[in-house]
Amino acid sequence: MAGVADGPVTVQRADRCVQGHQRRAERLRDGASPRSPDQHRTPGAYYLNWRSEYKCLEDAHRQEMEHLRRQVESRVVPIITQTYRGPPAASMEEVQEYARGMSEGWMETFEMYQQKVEEMEQSIKADREKLSDLQREKMLYASELDKLRTEAENQGQVQLHLEEQLMHMQEKFRMDCSEYQMNY
Repeated sequence: MAGVADGPVTVQRADRCVQGHQRRAERLRDGASPRSPDQHRTPGAYYLNWRSEYKCLEDAHRQEMEHLRRQVESRVVPIITQTYRGPPAASMEEVQEYARGMSEGWMETFEMYQQKVEEMEQSIKADREKLSDLQREKMLYASELDKLRTEAENQGQVQLHLEEQLMHMQEKFRMDCSEYQMNY
């Protein structure tokens, strides 16, 4: 009895799953995130999110396929269920068609996820290279700054020395002027 009663429910669940996969694939084709977008997430967080989503989809696909196989293999219908007047149980062709549709939808979604993951990996690699370039440039600027700071300190010392000489020369000039005026 459970095999027949589960039939329409499983077909409906498989149909919803195929439709969900198709909607996700369409969103991915349009460039949207499979989940709600978050502007402040890092590429690594998106990568982990997509990996998690992929695992979830893979598990759901595997469970649905196992369930559909068990249902097809257990086509023994007890006498009590022959009087069942609800929706008809899914035929083997319908189950296979749903399983095929679900597999195709899953493969499309998987390929989209794989493409997005590859794009994220390339983006992370480019960001790391850019970061490395910026760090090298920062070190170059820091070295240049140290050189300029040392040169400024040297120039400051030269300036102090020259100011001292100027003061001594001015004092000597005053003394020479005073001496000259006294003599004449």
